[in-house]
Amino acid sequence: MKKRSMFISISISIFGTLLGIWLSKLFTARYGINGRIIIVAIAALISIFAVLGMVFMKKYFEALVGLAMASPGIVIFVGIYLDNIYLAGLGILLIIIIFPIMIKLIPKYRNNKKQ
Repeated sequence: MKKRSMFISISISIFGTLLGIWLSKLFTARYGINGRIIIVAIAALISIFAVLGMVFMKKYFEALVGLAMASPGIVIFVGIYLDNIYLAGLGILLIIIIFPIMIKLIPKYRNNKKQ
């Protein structure tokens, strides 16, 4: 990765983190504990729109990987919204199952794509 693109990636990540902290404080002060649910819903919508954008750009494998990575977060969000600890636990279990599979699957796809 070039230094400039790495700098841009890091800057976007830092900005997103600080913006998330600021929004969390703002929504929690205004809406109480339900403010965190609003923040998670916004994050879930952003991830769904990102996956849809990848589909429209015809990057189907990347969209599948993005959906696989976002699905545990969506399950956790639904568990938190319904105040169901078992559903939130299922989301955490999905993270433990899906992420190692993706770690093994993505490099194989990248190597096949370069050839």
